Amino acid sequence: MKKTLTALTGLFLLILMWFPCSVNAAEEPISVYDGSTLKKAYTYEDLNDRWRSEGRRTYEYSGYNTYASYKPYPAPISADGPEVIGLLEDAGIDIASISDSDLIGFYGRDGFGMSMTKTQLTSDRFYFPYGENGTEAGKRGDDSSRREATRVPIIIDIDKETNCVLRVGQVAPNEQNWPAHIQYLMGGKITIKRGAAKTLAADLKTSVDTGQYVLPGQQISITGGNHYTKIYYTLNGSEPTIESDIYNYNTYPGSEQNAVIKAPASEGESIVVKCRKIAFGSHDSAVQTFTYTVNSAEVQKIIDSRKPKVVKDKSYTVSSQTYKVTKVAAGTTNGTAIFTKAKNAKGVTVPATVKLADGKTYNVTTVGAKAFTGSKIRTVTIGKNVSKLTKNALYKSKATKVIVKTKKLKKSTVKGSLKGSKVKKVQVKVGTKKQNTTYVKKYKKIFTKKNAGRKVTVTR
Repeated sequence: MKKTLTALTGLFLLILMWFPCSVNAAEEPISVYDGSTLKKAYTYEDLNDRWRSEGRRTYEYSGYNTYASYKPYPAPISADGPEVIGLLEDAGIDIASISDSDLIGFYGRDGFGMSMTKTQLTSDRFYFPYGENGTEAGKRGDDSSRREATRVPIIIDIDKETNCVLRVGQVAPNEQNWPAHIQYLMGGKITIKRGAAKTLAADLKTSVDTGQYVLPGQQISITGGNHYTKIYYTLNGSEPTIESDIYNYNTYPGSEQNAVIKAPASEGESIVVKCRKIAFGSHDSAVQTFTYTVNSAEVQKIIDSRKPKVVKDKSYTVSSQTYKVTKVAAGTTNGTAIFTKAKNAKGVTVPATVKLADGKTYNVTTVGAKAFTGSKIRTVTIGKNVSKLTKNALYKSKATKVIVKTKKLKKSTVKGSLKGSKVKKVQVKVGTKKQNTTYVKKYKKIFTKKNAGRKVTVTR
């Protein structure tokens, strides 16, 4: 019985932890501080009394979240309660004494909180009944979005079931004001934080890494915002404000969505992106301006200048196989390379061409000595541009079959190439059935034991 009671007690405590909005908690007061000085504490009944003294007004509130749906939270929200500014004044805080460097913080009993600058606290805020009309996600909306807008104050919603919630209106129809809706204020606090306001850093960056030039229609993304800090931007040269479009309108983890910004489609046209960061509890960042001109040729020059240089007689590895450059590619002319080291796989192909670090194409014309020494190699395919199998090319190779796709081999260019190998068969696959038959006859004369270094069967 004792164990059962202990378990039930533990379960009850867990339930209390999981549900901090217990109705009983509404009996706890909201404490108002100026710095560390307690100015006044308000009970639930005190809030009701203030609301009654203000005329028992009920307001409706609108807003957008930052989730994939980009929908208003259940709109409209009907709420009633005392105005925050009046409550602060009643607590003995002179609103005029609050400066732009101060913050007004709101903290719920559950530990969540947010702050406002004085400008954010005193700005005209509205209920927009048609805020979603004529808009796309993140857009500021058309004139109908502001139709029948009603000014609303910032209040403490005296809803006993939720232990009071901070309600704010919207400065603009698309403002994502959900961070300001702090719950469980009963048992929480409002505090004036002197000198705590900061200006957001102007550290936004774009995805354009080619200086001032972009490709036609290139998408331009902006980074530097987050779930609480919104990036507002314009493309018409005007200064972005909270009335502008939101770039990072959906920041819900795992389903992030941003506005699509694209460069013009025609060469020579320009795009000017002006942007800034805006967030509750901070001063807006300075405006940053990014200007780009569509110029494909300049973009290509920049890209080419960043590519690594390829040097003659230096080796490069591509897909676990190594090539040594014998002639560097220039312009539209391919370079040439020697195949020097195969990957250790059952089947290995010497390609006709390979792209090296400079992004250019190189014809593989030669197979170097001891290129196929891997223990797993059983079949080797020779690409169509190979004109020479160096002496000892298959030395100590365990390959038993060589497939030849090139027509360029001669007696002098395969001399000693099979020496020391285990090759038993050379299969010719240079093209059509007729071509294969022709080259079988030709290659039988050059892949001899005397010339190539090992007796093999040449077939098609």
